[in-house]
Amino acid sequence: MTHKTFNQIGRFLDRNSPYILTGVAITGVITTVFFAVEATPKAMRIIAERKCQTKKEIIKATWKCYIPAAISGLVTIGSIVTVNSINQRRTAALAGLYSLAQTSLKEYREKVIDIIGENKERKIRDEVDHDKVLANPTTNIIVTGSGDVLCYDSLTGRYFTSDIEKIRKIVNELNRNLLTDMFIPLNDFFYEIGLDSTELGNNLGFDIDKGLFEIKFSSQLTKEERPCLVLNYEVYPKYSQ
Repeated sequence: MTHKTFNQIGRFLDRNSPYILTGVAITGVITTVFFAVEATPKAMRIIAERKCQTKKEIIKATWKCYIPAAISGLVTIGSIVTVNSINQRRTAALAGLYSLAQTSLKEYREKVIDIIGENKERKIRDEVDHDKVLANPTTNIIVTGSGDVLCYDSLTGRYFTSDIEKIRKIVNELNRNLLTDMFIPLNDFFYEIGLDSTELGNNLGFDIDKGLFEIKFSSQLTKEERPCLVLNYEVYPKYSQ
């Protein structure tokens, strides 16, 4: 094999190591049970032949029967621990990258405002919102029962019905919780406005260190010419760790 081939194999193993180790762990559980079941009749025969009475005598007479099961169990535990460690490192790295991107975006926006002014920057953001709404037809609208105004969540791309004052009230209530709890999951907001939780909402949330939770609204027309209220996050949620 060439050096390039070895590098390609190494990168493949590194990228897929959690899946490979998970497969090893699953196989290990099955193998451990198999070895333990297979060893038991042999151990029972030894106990009967040697007439073992105490626990110490039983262990001394039969421990070698369970060596394969013990080895398989240790490999399984090692695989599970390693998978967890890899996932924790990757999550930490991803959280760091997300934080860096968030900081860069904030700095970029502040510089844009300095150069072109807040009004023009707001106009650009409105145009971005307009493009998002046009790119997402209103084929699936979630009726929340909390108002009849069509709304669009810019983070998850979901249309739902609500009311601007209702949303503002929810934001104020969540900020009170944020001041007490220091952190609130994004799914808390989704739940309050009548949307289902998401995997994104499990991993992201609002930290008091980043400031209070704030929603900015812009009014747009959908592709079907329906008025729509777009929800933008003034402070983007951060990765929860």
